[in-house]
Amino acid sequence: MAIGAYQSAVEIFERLQNYEKIIYCYRGMEKNKLAEQVLREQLQIKETPNLLCILGDLTNDHHLYEKAWELSNKRYARAMRSLGSYYFKQDNVLIYFLIVSFFFFKKNDL
Repeated sequence: MAIGAYQSAVEIFERLQNYEKIIYCYRGMEKNKLAEQVLREQLQIKETPNLLCILGDLTNDHHLYEKAWELSNKRYARAMRSLGSYYFKQDNVLIYFLIVSFFFFKKNDL
């Protein structure tokens, strides 16, 4: 997508006050510092699991995924998927399989 299209989308989303979409647009324009600034401002207003996961993606901080998981009362699947992906990318396959196993056993009530 062209930078101009992202910028137009940012202007529209600002009028709609859709900050998550604004953050994704800034990331698409490779303005990660600006995306992080908007994200941190929104987290000061209200912490949500989704915003914490997006910040975790930007900063590569796995603790934010864990915090999102706890904040959601262990129900926000994206937090665990992101945490598993983080460990998989770090070549820590053992922890990745533990996370996958956790979801399997929880889903099947084993």
